[in-house]
Amino acid sequence: MYTYPYQILKKKITTDVPELKEIDWFLHQYDPNKKQAGFMTAEPGFYIEFPEIDTEQLGYGIQMADVEWTAHLVTQNVYENDKRIEKVNATDHAVIMDKIFKSLLNWSSKISYLPEFASLASTANDQRIIGTIARKGITPPHMLNGLMVTKQRFRCVMYDHASLAVYTHLTGKPIDLSSMIIRVPLP
Repeated sequence: MYTYPYQILKKKITTDVPELKEIDWFLHQYDPNKKQAGFMTAEPGFYIEFPEIDTEQLGYGIQMADVEWTAHLVTQNVYENDKRIEKVNATDHAVIMDKIFKSLLNWSSKISYLPEFASLASTANDQRIIGTIARKGITPPHMLNGLMVTKQRFRCVMYDHASLAVYTHLTGKPIDLSSMIIRVPLP
């Protein structure tokens, strides 16, 4: 369910927020108290945390879910006093946080956003993977072991088309989804 949404979000943030040095799946990289934590290799870092979800079956193997996921921003910037807020530069924590928000707000994506599926653009096989994104909440910056951490919660509908042959290596050639669409004449 999360493979393509993760890849799409990573590409979007990589493109729109070049100040980030690491973009990864959230594995508690910045929290040394977690025994199974990953390692933060560079900062500033951006980590995507997906929750456990319930999916709905839409038919033809397509599933969807309304997902509230968390974006973690981690930097080593330390606010000494309010001068840091009045005079900011492009690598300040708050500036990067705002860039992430602006990049994702009201954005959505189809599978063709990923380079390996670019050939599907403007075809019936170019299906929506991420619906319109809205920010639902924010945890203000706080310090954790010398790091500045902010969490932004976003919400969108995500679609899983992974069972379709066009997204697998079973047939080697795309199927035409338009043949599966039932057209109902309007009165």
